[in-house]
Amino acid sequence: MSDHPPPDERPRRASRSDRQQHVVLATSGLSIYLLVLWFGITVVGDTVPRSSLMAGLIVIMAGMAYITSRPRSVPPEK
Repeated sequence: MSDHPPPDERPRRASRSDRQQHVVLATSGLSIYLLVLWFGITVVGDTVPRSSLMAGLIVIMAGMAYITSRPRSVPPEK
């Protein structure tokens, strides 16, 4: 017999901290977008369409960096 209890087969519900993390990530992404957009228009003097394109690309790159640098979750042993 194994000393380990049987794994919990029920799907895990999203906890409050998980939902708060999503809100923080979405707010951070929007803040980065608006900051880079403002910087491109006022400081660099670029046009609105080009600045919004560059801001969007920067936010996408930041999101991909976040996704690829997170530690992987380890599935429970059977």
